[in-house]
Amino acid sequence: MCAAVLSLSVVNAELLLTEHFNQETETLATNDNAFGDEIASSGWTNITGVGNLFINADNDLIYTGYKSTTDGTKSLELKSNSVKKAATPLKKAVNSGSVFLAAIVDLQAYATTSATASTRDYLWAFANGTSSVSTAGNHFCRLQLQKIEDGKFQFGIAKGPESAAYISYTETLEFGKFLLITEYEFVDGDQNDVVRLYVNPVKSDAKPQATIESKQKAINPNTGSDMGAGTKADASQLRSILLSSSSTLKLGALIDEIKVTTSWSELWESGEPVEPTPEIATDDAVAFGIIAKDVEAVKEITVKGSNLKGAISVASNNDALVVSAASISKDDAEAEGGAKISLTLTPAEGNGSAKVTLSSEGAEAKVINVTWYGLAAVANIAALKELSDGETVLLESEPIIIQKFEFGEYNTPHITVQDASGAIHLADYYEVSSSWKVGDAISGLVALQFDSEDFVEGFATGLVQGGAVASSDNELVPLDADIANIGAFGPALIKLAAVNFDPEVEEFAKGAIAISKGDIIVNIQVKEGCDIIGEKVPASADVIGIVAHPAFNDVIQIRSSEDVLNRTPRIPAAIDQLHSESKAVKVVRNGQVVILRDGKAFNLLGTEL
Repeated sequence: MCAAVLSLSVVNAELLLTEHFNQETETLATNDNAFGDEIASSGWTNITGVGNLFINADNDLIYTGYKSTTDGTKSLELKSNSVKKAATPLKKAVNSGSVFLAAIVDLQAYATTSATASTRDYLWAFANGTSSVSTAGNHFCRLQLQKIEDGKFQFGIAKGPESAAYISYTETLEFGKFLLITEYEFVDGDQNDVVRLYVNPVKSDAKPQATIESKQKAINPNTGSDMGAGTKADASQLRSILLSSSSTLKLGALIDEIKVTTSWSELWESGEPVEPTPEIATDDAVAFGIIAKDVEAVKEITVKGSNLKGAISVASNNDALVVSAASISKDDAEAEGGAKISLTLTPAEGNGSAKVTLSSEGAEAKVINVTWYGLAAVANIAALKELSDGETVLLESEPIIIQKFEFGEYNTPHITVQDASGAIHLADYYEVSSSWKVGDAISGLVALQFDSEDFVEGFATGLVQGGAVASSDNELVPLDADIANIGAFGPALIKLAAVNFDPEVEEFAKGAIAISKGDIIVNIQVKEGCDIIGEKVPASADVIGIVAHPAFNDVIQIRSSEDVLNRTPRIPAAIDQLHSESKAVKVVRNGQVVILRDGKAFNLLGTEL
């Protein structure tokens, strides 16, 4: 602390600021207060940003044991649409001992902040009041907030506007309502004042251990670096407080019942200390989704307790859902990370639900709503093909998508999937497969057969109701097929070796193209958007494709240009004629193929050179 002693040093404990935000106006006042030696006013001044900070008329915040008004209905809303900072002076400056800034803060309504992880900003700070309050270098004891992931964050405390290496953070918390108290302690010497943060403290006559503390030579356990002081000079005095809403963090807050005092006991209601309220925290709901009936499924949940008087009892109201423990000990529930319990479900067919109730002495009971839908299951695609009209089943295998295409009058999306037992086309009327790719393995796939008259073996006129990508970039080895009996394979991925293409077709286009081997001729179907459209048709090649439909057993579908292998250049009719005549020889001259006949040279188009 700086050696100079100012005449405004506070000796006796007193409230230096009390703010309930019960003003008649909808906004915080913007009067410009000059900092003088004795200021009784608690008027606020906008420091940065456009417009005012808004007073919320419907949210009065209270906290058990904390000294507050009972007739108010308002709080201050720190909106996050633009950066706004507002300051107000203290009744007197402080330059010795400790000074506390306390307030109730509600972050619950803003748990869905769109800020990226590790984004941080501050909610409040002390200012020295000797120069511009908006200057960061004049800020002390800054209350930080840092997002960790969606719905979770950390509070932090910094002596001043230090770099990240000098900010001490709490454990990860979930958004909610908090009583927060920051403390700045003046210590003899230079660059060694201490700042502390108390999160949800309980009423006590003496100051408890802080949740986190930041001071010189305190070691950051994550980086090994010194915390807190850095090169930041100590405050010469603390003369005002500053509130900040952040567009960086994209987070708002409700704040109420601000108090600044030099005495811990001044923060609390008179009378006996109030016991902290026991609380239980866990998931509000657990959704198993669509699962196989009569087959066990397990989900794990975390249960956390605070201020517990004893164990937490756990009970399910449905025999289909079994919890792994009937009770959780106080120590396990209050340990860092909480306690883990498992929910094991063995569902019947159809919709199902259960309630898991957690209760403990003095705590409000916590109820977890559990839901599921039980379905009959089939092991693989071979069994899926045996569906009767109206049956909905869960596929237990994880088939791989081998083709995506559109089909029918309304261009309905389809996928072709294949496992070890066979392959099937699935009509995707709800377009749930829009983000899936060829090569994705799908788990939890659900198929509904609703029209048996249209059901041809190997082609499901059902719909995909569910499923998720289990893995990607899988490749199925095509089955070697004979051109004479490709219909026997159903809609499987097959390979036809060394087939000949229709010599009259020069480029692939949408529609059918004939291929042949010996005397047998079949057709290849090219779908709209296939990347082989526009490419040259080879004279012969190996072809990989999907047998489109057993009812049309002379048609296969090419999926992409990569499915036409071992291509050979198409030889124009003129060259065929050249080769058929005597003494025609093909040679390479200067990298160019040349046909020699009767002492003349021709290119591959039959033009004399």
